[in-house]
Amino acid sequence: MRHLLTFILSLYTFLGLAQDYNALYKEGVRLVDAKEFAQAAKVFERALPLAGEAARFKTLVNLAYSQLMTGATERAVDSYTKALELKPGETALLFQRANAYLQLERYDKAIEDCNGIMEQHPDNSAALLISAQAYMLKGEYDKAKDGFVKVMTLEPENTNAKLGLVQVYQKKEMFNEALALIGLMIEEEPSNPTLYIVRSDIEREMGLYELALLDNDEAIKLWPENPEYYTLRAILYEKLDNKKEAEACRKRAMALKQKYSF
Repeated sequence: MRHLLTFILSLYTFLGLAQDYNALYKEGVRLVDAKEFAQAAKVFERALPLAGEAARFKTLVNLAYSQLMTGATERAVDSYTKALELKPGETALLFQRANAYLQLERYDKAIEDCNGIMEQHPDNSAALLISAQAYMLKGEYDKAKDGFVKVMTLEPENTNAKLGLVQVYQKKEMFNEALALIGLMIEEEPSNPTLYIVRSDIEREMGLYELALLDNDEAIKLWPENPEYYTLRAILYEKLDNKKEAEACRKRAMALKQKYSF
């Protein structure tokens, strides 16, 4: 009889914990859907000690995502690592952790996770792209170039890979190659303001300030409320020793930042 009572009490305790966990998990998911990530992270942290073995993985994944979205990147890495201990080699989690490592400027760790993905999926363009970005930020431009080129081979329309290759050319002072590629991109996407800003920056570095201003003009026409474009414009006017226009651009940039809380 005593054993039966112990069993019943244990069962009620288990069922109570399960109900508490399910309620917390559902609330966490609701908060994620509502983009209330800070609150969601707190709820998933409360749910985690109550999670059974099967539920622990999905709770850690949601916790990591919520932490990442609130800027708690180190904590997100820890949560992804714990989830990967439960499911080693999970491609989606390796990708998310690699992206987090990239944000933390831990480039070797990002590359290591990308290599883990590519061991399973050699042509995973997302992993190749992050790996190439990590190599570029490390200053290993030849390896970065190889990565961006491979992504472009797999996905010829991948804008991020093309921009990465443009940046590699710029870092290596291969300005003609950089201008040629960004010029082709502008022909393909003439309504993309970012492309004009990229070309303007290359021209600035080459000392072609008037040309850089023309491309800055095109970007502002396409996105007139972007304060960063006016900040860049001020730098160009300074290079041309036009202090009056530089100051006017700075004031415009400040006004837009205050208006839109950039």
